[in-house]
Amino acid sequence: MQPEGRAKVGLALHVEHQDTRLLFLSILRRMYDLEPFKINLNGLQGQQMSFTFKLDDAYFETIGSLEILGGKILVELLVHKREDSFELCFHFDGWVILICDICLDRLEMPLEGDYKVKVILGDEYLDEDDTITIDKNDGVIDVSWLICEMLNLNVPIKHVHEKGMCNKKMEEIYHKLKVDEQDKGKTLGENPAWKELEKIKNTFKD
Repeated sequence: MQPEGRAKVGLALHVEHQDTRLLFLSILRRMYDLEPFKINLNGLQGQQMSFTFKLDDAYFETIGSLEILGGKILVELLVHKREDSFELCFHFDGWVILICDICLDRLEMPLEGDYKVKVILGDEYLDEDDTITIDKNDGVIDVSWLICEMLNLNVPIKHVHEKGMCNKKMEEIYHKLKVDEQDKGKTLGENPAWKELEKIKNTFKD
């Protein structure tokens, strides 16, 4: 290989290495530290202790949330030590990013609520209703997934923009498909045109 050719190959490898490095750094920046969500109940000082968690897009990406794509949520947790158990009282307030059922664009939806769960120290892990049993020798409960599930349970079944806020072109397509399916006596959910709708939607993205 001529020197000029080797130089071009070397430059290409250098650029590829730089791109890989930048991608890796970008992933690291997006990672969210879930370690603070691990609470050692055996080490709880006093009868109660409070915790605050600030959730952002990186949290939902790291936790692998499917329905909630991002958002900003403030979670306040108060842990009460009872005679034979612990009571975890959550309060959350903020907004999350979902996908609109009609136009498939992103939408911001406010979320606020409270949630309580009872934790017992036992011989093995067990999750029943609002009671969780964890290993008494470990005494650590990871509330990162608990919070994610809590938020998902509070998301309304329908995710729809306020009137007039939907993507106009996608809304027109949606209603046309809906009318066509009603004329055929089929349900919209059985229509394979949803895949085509997703493809069309991508063409309108900036």
